[in-house]
Amino acid sequence: MGMLQGLANFYAVDSETQLPLEPVGVTFDEETSEKLSQRFNSQGVLVTSSQVQGTSTESGTIDFNSTTWGQLAFARGQKPRQVTGGNLILPDEFVYDRVPTSAPYEINDPYVTAVNDALRGSETIKVSANETAAGMPAGTTFARASTPASPAEGEVGVDTSGGKLVFDAAQAGLSIFYPRYKTFTDYQDIGGPTGFTNWGTFALFGEIVDPGNGGARYIFRAGAVTLSGKAPFTVDDSVPTLSVPVAFGAPAGEDTGIHLINKFGAVTA
Repeated sequence: MGMLQGLANFYAVDSETQLPLEPVGVTFDEETSEKLSQRFNSQGVLVTSSQVQGTSTESGTIDFNSTTWGQLAFARGQKPRQVTGGNLILPDEFVYDRVPTSAPYEINDPYVTAVNDALRGSETIKVSANETAAGMPAGTTFARASTPASPAEGEVGVDTSGGKLVFDAAQAGLSIFYPRYKTFTDYQDIGGPTGFTNWGTFALFGEIVDPGNGGARYIFRAGAVTLSGKAPFTVDDSVPTLSVPVAFGAPAGEDTGIHLINKFGAVTA
């Protein structure tokens, strides 16, 4: 196994996409399997000779310490898809507020409209308690009042004409939260239900800088690369790390999947 460090200008390219990758490292392994040649003698008995036939496969990883949108798509094995004229309904933000301690027990919100309330059915605007108080455990969702102006204890009135949420006096001072849903029409996505494009066979180009050799630069080329799987990723407060498994196939007419060219002293047309 070898580790190539000091990388520059790395990108993946196929017939329709050219994606800058900017990895922090590329590793490659060459696994060789040895097999004794076999033959049968004149009596039909299997004979194993000492001749060794070697077969090798080249694989490795492309490692990132950043997560641009293109890198994340690449790590998931797909190309970013541009959706136009879609109708994807998702929570865009969460609202945290508190019921007033005195009348009127209302929270004004211009988002509370009939259009927004109908996005995901008759109970899109769902309000929940954010603390255990007033006889309601944290996370409890308020029942929806049939008459928005006069909710009972434990109910919320969704007044879409007045743009407000109305509560019973028993919930005075209670911390609450609710999601605001919006309709997304134009967006990019990864892993969508339809229309996605997976990476097939692609080429990988880049440069390797050798600081120990006067800053010599070597061109790295792999002409028949495929992804071996999807990279797992973790969302936390540490430095993001993605390690994308790949296989280096040998292009036609070449005996290895990895081609290195020394730029030092090279003559170009």
